[in-house]
Amino acid sequence: MSDSSDTASDSSSSAGTSSQKDPVEDVTQGSQRDNPDKDGASSEKGAANDHETASRNGDGDANESGQGSQRGAIDGDGDGDAAAPSFDATPWYDLLEYMEQDKQPEYGAEGLVTLWNAQSDQDDDDGAEHMANDFDIVVVHGLRGSRRPPWENRGSGRSRWLYDQGTYGRRKVMSFGYDPSKMLCGSYTRKAIESVASSLLEELTAARSGNQRPIMFIAHDIGGIIVKDALTMAGLNPRSYGEIFDFTRVLIFYGCPHRALDVLDMEDKLSSFIYGYPPLKGSTSLQLTGSMKYLSEAVIAINNLFMDSKHMFRS
Repeated sequence: MSDSSDTASDSSSSAGTSSQKDPVEDVTQGSQRDNPDKDGASSEKGAANDHETASRNGDGDANESGQGSQRGAIDGDGDGDAAAPSFDATPWYDLLEYMEQDKQPEYGAEGLVTLWNAQSDQDDDDGAEHMANDFDIVVVHGLRGSRRPPWENRGSGRSRWLYDQGTYGRRKVMSFGYDPSKMLCGSYTRKAIESVASSLLEELTAARSGNQRPIMFIAHDIGGIIVKDALTMAGLNPRSYGEIFDFTRVLIFYGCPHRALDVLDMEDKLSSFIYGYPPLKGSTSLQLTGSMKYLSEAVIAINNLFMDSKHMFRS
């Protein structure tokens, strides 16, 4: 696990034995026509429409996922029969619009959203293995990240590998967003982080609806501190959030500020991270300067409480 000042995308996992890899199949979206037109002109028009459906831009280019899946197309078995979608494609299509820059990133957006919810039990043709096949996966962006897409976080690495693996397996992938500018609020910084962590617990509990699938958290820089605070709160409130505490199995942190000699050392590390890159959206220099000491104290307190919770030994 790396300090907040690290610029590389090194990640670390607090869980080894519980993560699993299963071969699964790439699932893509769309439909194929079963009944060709009877006359030649209609057949030609139908073929052209099918080609347009199978390609995002009409010239055969693949989309950014790198999987060869196309917007609005379902891969069939090659004999002309249509394959039924194995999951609700709407969230995936929404995510594609952000990935293809048809929509601006959701900076400052708050709350939990589903990115995709795959329900495939079959192996993909290449026999590829993918991490956390049957997991609920929650991505928490960092100070420079966005809710959609959550993969790019300047200064704390990229988690796009999850998106690049695509809609394999039975994963439900979610993204939790928060407004970083609301967390940097001077002496109220600790309370602000606690409020965001509480919202994460509430919304994740509602989204899971009592299911007992294992949970994986992927968190960037301060997003990792939010996850730690949320898990500590869950351990202290088993009646309300014990299910999240017990079923969290994998923690992956990118650039999370785990360690420091003291408050001054943590403040130095956070300052290098925050001021070493483009300014944070929605935050002024005065706001950052006035909050740095309190943010450092909050990070150290949350790290210590997380260690005391012994969750890292349960995962």
